[in-house]
Amino acid sequence: DGETFVARINAALSEGIRFSAVVPADLAAPSLQEAITRATYRAVVPGATREELAAGTEAFLARTEVAVVRSRKGKPDKLLDIRPMVEDLRVDDAGDLRFTLVLDPSGSPRLPEVLAAVAGPGRDAGAEIERVGLYAREAGKLLSPLVVGRRPRATMA
Repeated sequence: DGETFVARINAALSEGIRFSAVVPADLAAPSLQEAITRATYRAVVPGATREELAAGTEAFLARTEVAVVRSRKGKPDKLLDIRPMVEDLRVDDAGDLRFTLVLDPSGSPRLPEVLAAVAGPGRDAGAEIERVGLYAREAGKLLSPLVVGRRPRATMA
């Protein structure tokens, strides 16, 4: 059963790595790479005050476009608008920056690009960034990929 498996596998894993659940997967369900479309992050930006981050967050959210230029070796530069790919951008009570990135095969924001757009160029250096969640989006809600992985593709919205 699942609980026995979780207990046995956790006993064999290194400290800090733990399974919290095991769920049966539907073989017709999308792969995790297909299902996971959002990643949430917490960032501590050294030297940035809560007020500076709040002002940068407000300015970022007020913009309709935040263009970044990506240089690619042997190819023309690529212009990417990261504004629609950053969701739920806010400064939490501890003064940490919290945000959700839209993960898309055609292009997703890089963490330094988001931090530079919010906190200013060069402020990403030394930032402590932690990914705190991976999610699938279904019917307008963010769900665990474990939940979505239990459903066949036909039921996904």
